[in-house]
This record gives sequence, structure tokens and C-alpha cells, in this order.
Amino acid sequence: MDVDLRQFAHSALRHWWLVIALPLALGFLALIYTSRQDPLYRAEVSLEVRASSTNDNAYEILLGSERQAKTYQRLVKDPAVLQAAAQQITPPIDTEALALKVSSRVDSGTSLLIIGVSDTNPETAATIANLIAGQLVEVVDSRNEASVRQRTGELQQRIADLKTEIDTKRAQILELERSADAGTDAVVNQIADLKVDIERDQDNIQLFQTQIGTVIANPGDAVRVFSNAVPPNGPYAPRKLMNIVLGILLGLMLAAGLIVLIDYMDNTVKSTLDFPQLVGGPLLATVRTIDRIKSGRSQLFMLDDPKGVPAESIRLLRANIEFASATRELVTISLTSPNPGEGKSTISANLAVALAQGGFVTMLIDADLRRPTQHRIFGVANDRGLSTLLAHPERAWDWAARETMVPNLSVIPSGPLPPNPADLLSLDRLRQILQDLRDAVDVIVVDSPPILAVSDPLIIAAHVDGTALVSLGGKTRLDALKRAVQILHRGAPRIIGVVLNQQGDKGDSGYYYQEYSAVSEHTRSGLRRRRSHATPVASTTTTASVEQTSAD
Repeated sequence: MDVDLRQFAHSALRHWWLVIALPLALGFLALIYTSRQDPLYRAEVSLEVRASSTNDNAYEILLGSERQAKTYQRLVKDPAVLQAAAQQITPPIDTEALALKVSSRVDSGTSLLIIGVSDTNPETAATIANLIAGQLVEVVDSRNEASVRQRTGELQQRIADLKTEIDTKRAQILELERSADAGTDAVVNQIADLKVDIERDQDNIQLFQTQIGTVIANPGDAVRVFSNAVPPNGPYAPRKLMNIVLGILLGLMLAAGLIVLIDYMDNTVKSTLDFPQLVGGPLLATVRTIDRIKSGRSQLFMLDDPKGVPAESIRLLRANIEFASATRELVTISLTSPNPGEGKSTISANLAVALAQGGFVTMLIDADLRRPTQHRIFGVANDRGLSTLLAHPERAWDWAARETMVPNLSVIPSGPLPPNPADLLSLDRLRQILQDLRDAVDVIVVDSPPILAVSDPLIIAAHVDGTALVSLGGKTRLDALKRAVQILHRGAPRIIGVVLNQQGDKGDSGYYYQEYSAVSEHTRSGLRRRRSHATPVASTTTTASVEQTSAD
């Protein structure tokens, strides 16, 4: 699973509560856990280890002593050492419990063996450390004494055996000298051999006596207390600040893992998707609209905040539509969404304003004959509109069109809601209306109903040059978007691309602002601009009361 840092940063902003809550929670738990722990004191005693050696090289002696110190480190927790020390502690302590308090290490580059003891009482920690050190010295000394006794005993036994052999050989020599054939060469040679053996045995006795002296003089490794343990001035644990910091860091790591997992399991539309592969069209723009936008005039952020990020995103959408029209003419454009409430009407209205501000004579048609919105957004009457034009073929389109406060922009509202919207839209009258409008305006923007809710958008898409899908980032599910694309492809319409409505997401605003600045000057010629600043609508503007309903 690849994680893009930029995408992860955006996800972290979306799930900011996780980034804050988990570190605070784990830091607080670490504080509680630390506060409930008893303070621990550590006392250390140092032992100097000197390996037995007949070598006078100081470096070799140091290396040998360091190796022996590591060997004796294992004896620190030897049952014989701990049991003897545990018996001297008041009150007595179990050997296994004592072993948990004891630790040891060899000071690197030296022959010092450091024994540490942890306890809730500093005096007790120092006492136990000194007792263990003393017991370790006694154990080593007793083992050295036993080794000396064993080695000297073996040498003395060999000396006694050699003396017995010498006495035997001397008796043999005396017997040979008293024999009748004492003067023969054979006897003389035998006596000479026995004397040589006696001399050799005497030399060996002298050698063994020397070895006994060496063993007594160098009984083995010497382990002595270098510095006694003293009660520590303060506890070494618990480390409250460190535990809190570790808890916070663990919380951050858990939050990061959860965010990555949430994004991995998230089956909603995001700006990082491969839209050409998914829908057959590019991501036209990511529009950051305003959270909890009120229905009506406030939906026109192109007019209320023309320099804001949402307005710049709509201008990018306009530029990309112009670019798409460079290869194939786009005069009639419908906007739909997979589900209701994904912002298609708001995007349609602001796109129409942006096109009009760009010099295109624009007509916005509210083809949502079930939940119309455009008459509320622009504050025009809805007593006649698309439904009346479809029901009365004798009426011209300009009879139902309304001028708006935006130059070059007119609106044909939905009109009275019919009982059979799909039947009305299926009439050839819709094609005739759009054809008449093509001759009168530059661009026609059609606000269509959600495609997964009703069949109306598919009917409308068959009569327009291209359809754009509006999806709500982080809300619209991928399977819903795929089904919408499959339905649109049944009528073989042209899908221009996807408009991602990112409510409250600031993540991509800067990127799209730069992209808009780069492309807007090069794509302006894609759409026709034959009647700039013309007024195609003859009827006067009528202001309608703004109804308070939820924005689409």
C-alpha cells in the first residue's frame, strides 16, 4: 500500500480529531500509570576483576580480566550467590524476587563489573547491592581455594608417587650391587639406567614442588570490591516526562496508522483517483464549497467572493471545459451527480456565472423537474419554465427565460412541477428547445437530476454535447460513481469529466489556483463567443421569494 505524503497530510487534516485525541489520551494514560508507580532507587557496587596470569603484558592482562568479568557477570544471579544474600536481608526475601531486582554489566574497556539493585527504598537497594557483591567475592574465593586444594593435592600425590619410585629404584640398585654378577657389563648398565631414572624423578619432584608454590602464590582470578554501593539521592524511575512523551508519540503513531487504514478502507471518491481510467474523463476541478451553505442567493459564491478559492476553482472548471471544447464543440453541457445532495446545482449555477463573466452568452436551464433549485438561487419566478415549454410547443424559449443580475446570463427555471417529468423530457420538444438555444447563445448549461435516482439525466444527456459528473469528495462512493458512468454510457453520451465537490477541504486549493492561472490564457478559444454582451432574453426579470430549503 503506497502512501503519498501530500495525500496523507490532507487525510490528517480531515481526521484532525484523531491526531489530537489519541496522543492526548495515551499521554494522559501514561501520566496516570506513572503516578501510580512507586519510585524506584538504584544502587550500584563496582567489583574489580583481575584474571590470573603469568604474563607480564599489561594489555594482555586487561583483556583477560575483561573477559573474566563477563564470565563472572553470569554468576551475579547464581542461586548460590542470591540465596546467601537473601538470607542476610531483613526481612528475608525470596530468591526469585531478589533476582528481579538485580542487574549487572561490565564497564566497557575496563575489568569493572557493576552490580545494580533496584528497590523502593534507597538504603535497602545499597545494602542488597553490597551483600550480593560480598557473596560474589566469597563464592569466587571459595572456588579459588577449592581449586588450589585440588591442584596442590594432585601435585603432592604425584611427588609422593615419585618418591616411592625413587626408594624402589634405590633398593634395586643396592640389590644389584650385592649380587654375584655385580661386575658384569649388564648389571653395570642396569644400575646406570636406574640412577638416570632416579635423577629424572628427582627433577620432576623439584618441578612439582615449584608448581605447588606457583599455585599457592597465584590461586586464581581475583575479584575485589572496587567501590561500595551508597544510597542514591533520587529515584531513577518512573520517568514521568519520558513516559508522557512516549505515550504521545505512540498516540501519534496509532493515529497515523488509523488514518492510513481509514484511507485504505475508504471507498469514497477522492482527488487522487485515476479518473480517466475510472470514468473515461479527467478531473476537471476540485471545488471547495462552503460548509452548511444556505439555499438561495448565498450559493452564488462567484458573486459573493469572486477572489476566493471556490471561485478560482470554478474558473479552472470553465478553463478546462474550454480546453475540452477545442477538439469537439461543446455548446450544451449537462451536469449531474450520482446521488442527491452532492452540489450539482450549486456547481451548475456558479459555472454559468463564470462562463457569463468570461464573455460567453450563457443560458442556464434547470432540468431538475423534481427538486428544482435554480429559481431560488437566482431569485426569479418559477411560474413558467422548462416544464411549460415542454407542455406548450407553441411557446418560444424566450417566453420562459429570465434575465439575471449577471450580464450575459439568463435562466430558464424548471417551471411548475409536472406529474410525469420523464415523459415530458422524452418528447422531441426538448431537442427543439436546445436547438433553438444553440442559435441564440454561446453556451447552454443544463442542471440535471441525480442519475442514480431517476432516468431524467440519461434522457437529457442524449441531447447535449457533453455531461460532467459532480461528486462529493469523501461522501460519494466509488461504486455509485461507477454505476452512474455505466448508466450514462448506455446512451453513448460524451463524459467531459468529473467535478469534485470538496466541502471544507483546503487541501488542493493552491494547486488548482496555480493550474488555473497557467491554462486559462491558452484555452479561451475552445468555446464560441459569438454574442458577447448580447441580451437574448426579452422578458423582464421577476423576483421570486427565496424559499428556505436545503441546497443541492
